[in-house]
Amino acid sequence: RYNRPVASLAVLSDANPQWRPTQYSSEIFGCKIQFNFLMVKLLDYKQQWPELEQSANPFATVIMAHLKAVDTRSDGQQRKIWKMALTRRLYQQGYQRQDILNLYHFIDWVMHLPSALEEAFSEELNQYEQELNMKYVTSIERLGIKQGRQEGILEGRQEGILEGRQEEAERLLLRLLHRRFGELSPEIQARVKGLSVEKLEQLMDVAIDVESVEQLVDHLPAPEAAN
Repeated sequence: RYNRPVASLAVLSDANPQWRPTQYSSEIFGCKIQFNFLMVKLLDYKQQWPELEQSANPFATVIMAHLKAVDTRSDGQQRKIWKMALTRRLYQQGYQRQDILNLYHFIDWVMHLPSALEEAFSEELNQYEQELNMKYVTSIERLGIKQGRQEGILEGRQEGILEGRQEEAERLLLRLLHRRFGELSPEIQARVKGLSVEKLEQLMDVAIDVESVEQLVDHLPAPEAAN
């Protein structure tokens, strides 16, 4: 349609420094397709952290948030500290209001906090915005509700967000498994469904390292535990 050459670039956001694919191939009945592509590993940018901090490029913020999300996966308190630091940086960079909101939505998505820490983070952010007289993130656009709505509505929204994250993590894991090992059996798909977000994220890391579906099965909960 556009009569232009096309190049493909894979941006790898996983936590395995050894996984660096640059080609995809498929073969059946003597027919083979091989596709070579460029690859960028976000983990490599850890060595360029000072440059990222100095950069005004919005993608520097995206990469920094991803790297700290990986680093703090098992440390909620450190994740809260870095989430606040990266959010403050949005204001310090002098971005426009909509740019701040867009980038914050990404930070908030990749650096999800437990409810208690999220509440503490929100209070700290609200105080920071009041000091700057720039209530961007803690406005209605961030909360998704107006102040004063019933607690039950807020709880329902939070449950909806959690359910959405679980469904997205489940979809990503199944897609990764399908890309690596082909069609999955109904049994494996059933054992994946209903797992917690934390367990699904652990399985994504495992799926990158294992050599076969059989090896992955060893890391799945027993069928009765998955329900």
